[in-house]
Amino acid sequence: IVLPSWKQTSKRILVHELVHALQDQRFNLSDLDKKTCRSTDSCMALAALTEGDAVLIDEEYAKFHRAASGEEDKIETGQDYRCEIPEVLTLQGNFAYGFGKLFVKRQKDMGGNEAINEAFMHPPKSTREILQKNDYSAYKGALFRSEILTVEEAPSSIGRKLLYEDTFGQYTIRLMLARSGNQEKAILAAKGWKGDRLGLFKENGDLVMHWKTSWNTYSDAKEFFDLLRDIYSNQLQIPISHQASYFKVENIGYLSVELRQSQKHVVLKLKRFNFELADAS
Repeated sequence: IVLPSWKQTSKRILVHELVHALQDQRFNLSDLDKKTCRSTDSCMALAALTEGDAVLIDEEYAKFHRAASGEEDKIETGQDYRCEIPEVLTLQGNFAYGFGKLFVKRQKDMGGNEAINEAFMHPPKSTREILQKNDYSAYKGALFRSEILTVEEAPSSIGRKLLYEDTFGQYTIRLMLARSGNQEKAILAAKGWKGDRLGLFKENGDLVMHWKTSWNTYSDAKEFFDLLRDIYSNQLQIPISHQASYFKVENIGYLSVELRQSQKHVVLKLKRFNFELADAS
């Protein structure tokens, strides 16, 4: 741990970072990251475990310090150099600390420190396991069985090149749906998430995106579909043409959203024409 020589560092911060050092010594965080961090969703879940563990202990230290000395061990932030950051990025960044602490405390309440050690040996691979109380404990060892989706929804064609693929997960989708202006609806609509996979392609100068989402039930899929449609038509005030299980938006390129009842999937397809993307060739 490297400390700045020109200012005093809070002991609480030191405790937090020492916990990470001990995690690395015991579980090899670099190796854990390579094995677990495969997408936005799995990386956020692993961060929630490591940061949640450190936050829980640094808070315990702060309580002990306050009881022993009668003083707060304040975390000095120095001058306020904060720039304007979109709220969605702030919420995404804070996920590991807030929800991570709740997840780790849940494990500790159920089985003490051994349960936390077990979580490091079998880390959560989805933000759904962090958010939903019983998902991780119900699948201990096997973990939450998310549906494994691929980007094969976009079949190969001449001139098409895969640029990027990812899984967003329940929490990121929840933040997306919060654009509806109704936080409660966003939380409930994202709760039925079972899996998703996004593929980003370049095709003859156009940018093509295919994003397939999977849901526990058809009702869950329809709830996501309906809220997404509401965001485009009411919140963003973008004209859309729609049927019961399909809608499309054309003034941002071409976006179609399809609700598939038999598979409990919602599939988004976006095409931006003549899109210039650096290093995409």
